[in-house]
Amino acid sequence: MFMSDPNARAGAAYGALAKGAGGAASGPSGYQPPNYVASNHVASNYVASNYVASNHVAPNYGADPTSGKKKGSKASSIASTLGLVAFVGICAVVYAFLPRKQKVTATPITVPSITMPNFVPPKGSLPSAKLSSRFDHVKQGKSSASLFWIGSYTNTGDAPIARPSARVSLFDAAGARVGEFPGYADRDILAPGASFPILVLASSAPAFSRMEIAAGDPSATYAGQQEVELTVKEFRVAATNYGTTDLVGTVKNVSATALQFPKVVAIGRNAAGEAVSIANTFASSKTIASNGESGFTVSVGVFQTEKPTRYEVVAFGRP
Repeated sequence: MFMSDPNARAGAAYGALAKGAGGAASGPSGYQPPNYVASNHVASNYVASNYVASNHVAPNYGADPTSGKKKGSKASSIASTLGLVAFVGICAVVYAFLPRKQKVTATPITVPSITMPNFVPPKGSLPSAKLSSRFDHVKQGKSSASLFWIGSYTNTGDAPIARPSARVSLFDAAGARVGEFPGYADRDILAPGASFPILVLASSAPAFSRMEIAAGDPSATYAGQQEVELTVKEFRVAATNYGTTDLVGTVKNVSATALQFPKVVAIGRNAAGEAVSIANTFASSKTIASNGESGFTVSVGVFQTEKPTRYEVVAFGRP
């Protein structure tokens, strides 16, 4: 029998196959034409038979293709919501156990006012730091075109003086100052009561009518300033071929530390003991170790007001 409907033909053929096999389909596994499944045959006992429940037909066969997606989307949404709820709950528990900052209220403290009486130290309880000096026994000399003065600087105070100095001021006939010349001792520290000669040099002194000579303002030593005296072991006076005189000798460092830049000073004195000549130089060694020695040669006679009757040599170094 000819059927124009292709679904009907497929259904009839499949029904025939099923009937011939005694109800056991031998056609393709799971094959059911779409419209045929929707026909009355689907509601028959054949569709409800063991064949439908067998492994040949999947349980979800014939279901709407979009139904799985809807169910999966709904399950995913529920899982996301549950995860968010769980995360919020965990955060709430953690926050509940966090330590809390306690508010501290400062209590003002009233400090009583205390009036202290003026403290006046007893007389003589604190050491004085009197600084005073004088510059005297000054003698004037000339070397080439330069004028110079040699005098004795004395520390008359009761504290050491740093870099003792003196000055010579020159004035014209009208009383105007026309020249001011300072001079410094060849040592850094002068103890109370000690004296040391100072040379004041005016290399280009102007014409003047009178002069004033005075000690410079004394300055106190600074913390840590030191000057150590070296021992002059020996020296001799030696005349040179140039008409000058040299003092040649040896200095020794008897201190416990090395001394740097050892300076040697030669002083010529007259019969009265006044300084009439002065010269200086550095020892041959720039540093003299403890118990070490160094030679020296110093030329004298350039700055000299008169011929000395004797010489004395002193030396100092810095730790």
